[in-house]
Amino acid sequence: MATHAQLALPETEYGTGRYSGAMAKKRLIRKIQQDSLKKLSLASQAVLVRSHSTPYYVYHIQMTSDYYKQKWVVCKRYSEFYRLRKKILEHLKLHKTKGKCPHCSHLFAQLKDFDFPERFSLFGHKDMQQLVSKRTAGLEDFVIALCQYLSGEGLTAHCPEILLVQNSVKEFLQFPLEHERQHIRAIKSLIYVDPRDVCVDTESCPICLNDWGELDGNQLVQSQCGHFFHEHCINEWFCTRFDCPMCRQIAGMH
Repeated sequence: MATHAQLALPETEYGTGRYSGAMAKKRLIRKIQQDSLKKLSLASQAVLVRSHSTPYYVYHIQMTSDYYKQKWVVCKRYSEFYRLRKKILEHLKLHKTKGKCPHCSHLFAQLKDFDFPERFSLFGHKDMQQLVSKRTAGLEDFVIALCQYLSGEGLTAHCPEILLVQNSVKEFLQFPLEHERQHIRAIKSLIYVDPRDVCVDTESCPICLNDWGELDGNQLVQSQCGHFFHEHCINEWFCTRFDCPMCRQIAGMH
């Protein structure tokens, strides 16, 4: 038989009623979009494609997301990386000039100053393999730097334009965007509740198993199916799966 326990969390902004559930969701969603770009590891190689006309190299980058526990391979030509950088610079330049945005200006300067691999003809050069290796390493460094630039703390909170750039880069890198969108839908389905106003049928969070009052600063949320969790704990759960830890109902589907 379930026992009901009144939650007794420390007096925080949440406990005193000043915490906004809508703002909490917005903050967490921004953090998801930011952190997913941070926890990436890359491994690159150049592959020669012998076409009927002119041979060319395709750069294969194996992406590993520690955040979402997924792996995939991005296959792009040098010209595609070059156009991506040019497109982002043009977008940021227009916005920083139009809106005088210091965040876009800073991002523009970082990207413009990055030592991007030069445009040169590989074929016929006596040190072609050396040039290929240099370009492969340079493009990998560019992707790493770009993700670091775009995952700076609070960037999207200050400038929504940077979110557009983030999405553009994620699409280019064939990021698991549908997975991220479902993650965000699952977070949007949560209800932030005041711990003084609810009773739950467990003495602790079903995920971390810590008593409700032990983790100061962890907000209390309720799922669509009526179960309670620490915000941090259920967000980590939703990184890799979207079912409720208690009843297995899929979150964010309605």
